[in-house]
Amino acid sequence: MIGYSLNGKSFPATEPYVVEEDDWIAITYYNEGLQSHPMHLHQYPQLVFAKDGFPLDDPYWADTINIAPGERYTVLLQADTLGTWVWHCHILTHVEHDDGMFGMVAALIVTCPATVVSSRRQDREGRCWTRTRRQRPTPLETGATPRW
Repeated sequence: MIGYSLNGKSFPATEPYVVEEDDWIAITYYNEGLQSHPMHLHQYPQLVFAKDGFPLDDPYWADTINIAPGERYTVLLQADTLGTWVWHCHILTHVEHDDGMFGMVAALIVTCPATVVSSRRQDREGRCWTRTRRQRPTPLETGATPRW
């Protein structure tokens, strides 16, 4: 993040992040600006497991993570709900003004896996119908490599 941007771009120029249902995603927030940014992703709790590049002794779940100037946090989340989810700074003046949205706003789009997309069928909860629903361990527990 630089100033009021995500990956060097401000909304509406920010590009959505597209992942498949049940993917585990690793995200690193890095605040190169001069103000704190409480970052929030709708629908998903984030497992905070590292600060400034060092693993935490006690990872924790958070709805919103405050990133102070110069700080870096790395989080995991499992994209287990289909849809388009807003991802933004929780300080409203960093994301909107009288003319609408700007700045630190992006979207996470969770799609059916490529093997299911051709049928485009979903169950009543909006989940891909061919998927077996089960609780999956985090990559921290299995040693697997998450996306990103």
